[in-house]
Amino acid sequence: MLEDIRNLHRSKSEHVYLENLANFKLKYEKNHKAMYEHIYNTWINTNNHTCNWQIFRNKPGFANTNSPLESFNSRLKTDFFKRTVRSIGGALEIIAKDIIPYLSESCKKFKKYPRYCASIEKYAFTLSKKNFKKIESDIYSYTGSTGNKYKIKLNLSRYYNGCLCECSNFVKDGICGHLVAFSFLFDKISYKNYSNEAKTFSIAKKKGRPVQKTKKAGEFN
Repeated sequence: MLEDIRNLHRSKSEHVYLENLANFKLKYEKNHKAMYEHIYNTWINTNNHTCNWQIFRNKPGFANTNSPLESFNSRLKTDFFKRTVRSIGGALEIIAKDIIPYLSESCKKFKKYPRYCASIEKYAFTLSKKNFKKIESDIYSYTGSTGNKYKIKLNLSRYYNGCLCECSNFVKDGICGHLVAFSFLFDKISYKNYSNEAKTFSIAKKKGRPVQKTKKAGEFN
């Protein structure tokens, strides 16, 4: 059941979500009636924000769970309160003397763009230019050629931070290897400028022996 609930959460669109929901209902409505009714009435069939936990309902790259809050609470308990129970007065003293000054001086800011990471770059280098196909003016498709074949659509109509991709990684993280590879293969969009790290898009050199000059993404395919 847990995996089926994860599939509901990972749904990339309303259409996919309704398909996953129908499968979930078929598998559990009769055989696990009590559990199914609890999940359905609490997290699915509601008229408030508690039913909007699927990744496609949020803007790409934004968290739709309380994980960031839980992480912050865990840090307060571990680093400041040392996982000990304090009185109200004792807690207020720690908040005033330690927590507030720390948060004021740390000057941490929310990131405006999705995080560019090595795994995205590594995957982008496996994509070939020949697998991208133009459908309309700014609409392209990418067809996977390894393992189980798949096809996803890229919408580049707004460029830069308005780009869209149908893949699960983009829906969840706001960035994906398809768009990163496309930006370098076709040199058409500035998606690579999401962070300073992306500007050094290159194949890492191996130690111990000379290597050929770094190539662009997909050039070796």
